[in-house]
Amino acid sequence: QIKVSITEVSTGKVLASETKTVRIMSVNDFVLNNDEYGYTNRADILAWVTPESQLIQEVLRYGAEYMGEYIGVESIAAYQQVTNKLDAGGLTALQVYAIQKVISDVGVRYVQSAYSIGDTQNVMQRVNRPEQTLESKSGICVETSVLLASASLHEE
Repeated sequence: QIKVSITEVSTGKVLASETKTVRIMSVNDFVLNNDEYGYTNRADILAWVTPESQLIQEVLRYGAEYMGEYIGVESIAAYQQVTNKLDAGGLTALQVYAIQKVISDVGVRYVQSAYSIGDTQNVMQRVNRPEQTLESKSGICVETSVLLASASLHEE
């Protein structure tokens, strides 16, 4: 439990006080739904997207090598126009393809596993961080999705 009180300093009088039950979860626990709030906003999964990770930076570096093979420029350039061969949409699609190829080349594979825990009113999903997915070379759909999103969200 956590107790929060607001006290007037000069008199010591408690103006308000509230106690709440706190549940401590693993860093890997994503709440799918619970009886207090209903379904969780799926955008909350963005907390697992880690473009600053060293392993993600390695994925980008190898992806840039593939871009050199594809367009002659070794760069994951986001929306910067680094070639006249493709429009921005085509360049972005090719960069995502290069990143996905690196992820496949290092051996990451989809592995269906039942990570959901809890009863029907309090369901959590164990979700590994992109680094863990790369290290284990396996992941469920949401884990491989946040891995790809992590490598696709970067700045030059």
